[in-house]
Amino acid sequence: MVVKGTITTQLAIHKTVSIRTRSGWQQRNVTTNTTVRSHTVRDTAPVVITPNQQLNATQTLITDNGELKRIVLHLDGPTTFTTRRHWSYASFKSGQVRLQNVWGVYSQHRYRNATIGTQRPNTTVSFDIFHPSMPLNRHGNHSSPLSTTSQRTVPPPGVLEKQLIAVRSKPAIARTAPQTASTATVGRVRTVPLATEAAPLTRSVNLSSVRPQASTRVVITNVDQPLAALYDIHGDEIPLKTRTATEHPVSLSLTKRDKTHVQIELTDARTGNPITNQSIYLHGAVQGRVITNSNGVAVVTRDENAVEATFRGVTNNSRGLYYTPSHNQIRFAPTPFNIYSALVALSKGFVAIIAFVLFYLPFHYLRR
Repeated sequence: MVVKGTITTQLAIHKTVSIRTRSGWQQRNVTTNTTVRSHTVRDTAPVVITPNQQLNATQTLITDNGELKRIVLHLDGPTTFTTRRHWSYASFKSGQVRLQNVWGVYSQHRYRNATIGTQRPNTTVSFDIFHPSMPLNRHGNHSSPLSTTSQRTVPPPGVLEKQLIAVRSKPAIARTAPQTASTATVGRVRTVPLATEAAPLTRSVNLSSVRPQASTRVVITNVDQPLAALYDIHGDEIPLKTRTATEHPVSLSLTKRDKTHVQIELTDARTGNPITNQSIYLHGAVQGRVITNSNGVAVVTRDENAVEATFRGVTNNSRGLYYTPSHNQIRFAPTPFNIYSALVALSKGFVAIIAFVLFYLPFHYLRR
């Protein structure tokens, strides 16, 4: 960055001539000479371009008896594509394994040339106020202790703008060394849709833009080391917070209340305490999702002969606990086929057809 400023100085000299007479001093002549001087100074300093997008990252290390079992990575930020900071990968502590995001680069922008400056502090720079716009390295009548920079031409700088494409459906474990053995796997990933503008396409291209998704929660299982750093798509490091939690298994029980209703109860398997205000995802029920009440209970209405319930796991940060995912199901006896009811329904249908033929059609033709 180059800062340039012009300083204008105005010097006015007033000359007064007075003559002494018998009656005293008398002013006879007054002259004023004005001189305007200007000079330009410049200063150069290196600057760092930082993105204004936001992303807060926190990893929760889930342990059981002091042994690391899984990592829950939370990513919070804006829900618009242009204001959210996009992460590229997270490296593990060993540096040989990383968590790779979905993005791949299909276009990028670089400058053709650039200059790089090296600051030299405590350097005396001289300039002449009577020579405007003179370079700072010329010797003049005045000197000032300023910082200067030396510049040199360098190859094109790093990528300043990237256009991205999704190369995988969700984040995945990647190995940076060919002989690296790792059992870490990416489990459940929670995403949110991002608001963005459609890609500009010509009329001859018959494509539609898919709304991008951003990961907000990534669960990594079978890990033996924490994440060490998180980087964005430009290679800059994103601050990563770390906290710990103890793993607790849960009990997810399903009980028949009557022929159509199922009671779901979610409790801590170690303490027996109810797990409240948590989502249970359902299959085979009228509802697709229910939330447990203050007793850890929810009642649903079945829609099929089997009801399946899934708890996806949650971290209780205030208590330092992580409740593990759980799945359970309950089956109902199939409803027996009632031949009598079927015959009655069929006979009612025939009666309706006969009544239509006998009563409606004759009147219809008579009116014609």
